[in-house]
Amino acid sequence: MTVTADDGVPLAVRTFGSADAPLTVICIHGFCLRMESWIRLRLGSVLGAQTQVVFYDQRGHGRSGEGGNETYTIDQLGSDLDAVIRSLGTHTRIVLVGHSMGGMVAMAWARQHPRQLGSTVAGIGLLSTAASGVAESGLGRALRSPLSAALRLGVRWSPSMVDAVIGGARKLSATVARGGSRTGTVAMAAGAGSMLGRTPARTVAGFLPALASLDERRALPLLASIPALVLYGSADRVTPQHHSEDLAEQLPLAELVRVDGAGHLPLLECPQVVAAAIARLVSRVREDAKFAPVDDALCVARVR
Repeated sequence: MTVTADDGVPLAVRTFGSADAPLTVICIHGFCLRMESWIRLRLGSVLGAQTQVVFYDQRGHGRSGEGGNETYTIDQLGSDLDAVIRSLGTHTRIVLVGHSMGGMVAMAWARQHPRQLGSTVAGIGLLSTAASGVAESGLGRALRSPLSAALRLGVRWSPSMVDAVIGGARKLSATVARGGSRTGTVAMAAGAGSMLGRTPARTVAGFLPALASLDERRALPLLASIPALVLYGSADRVTPQHHSEDLAEQLPLAELVRVDGAGHLPLLECPQVVAAAIARLVSRVREDAKFAPVDDALCVARVR
């Protein structure tokens, strides 16, 4: 189906399972990927009939529409996620699972809607992601390189040239996708490179400043009251493991999962391990019948 974002951008959405299910898992893909990046997890089968699974393409990615350059921000993606959440109705509790930039979007949504934590959103999964400092370590340092600035400038003056550069970067992107992985296959790397190669240059360049300046640390105290999963690949050079360790340290209800040998795409490299971890998170949410709402004073302090 198509969900319309608040500014009119159409978002492509796919659902699996019953719309009347009491629990829904929303999967949020990463930068330059698309909803197909979740396919190897087979979550519909793993989670069972009592759980609906929802995938969508973020703006500028996959089958979703493009927005203006000024809308390529993590805040806007948080608003887009809220449009998807609202489209599901109020009968179902939700578990958000975000990979890489998708995890950042989930944290942004939590910051934007703190009073819905524990009621609307009952659990969160953060895979290969970070709350801040992406441009300070690992391959993320490239976000502040002269090449990144040149790419953004090139999109404004010669989009066709930049598209050619992006197309030629498929082999490089496959290497980055594996991120030092010892578990990823050639087919996995090629698939990740293909997704990047099909992402418009304007999207690639548009989100670079948002990633470079990311700071969603205000969301973490708000998320401390709900079950969480923090998962990372030991060989990830895009968001190295200290990012996940920092997240888990601030989320007392989090399970921290290390996928040995995996790079930045454990959902493609080790899908069974990732699916099992998400299933454990969903089980924890199901077993906890009552969720304490986030303290109003904390909400006010953190949202200002």
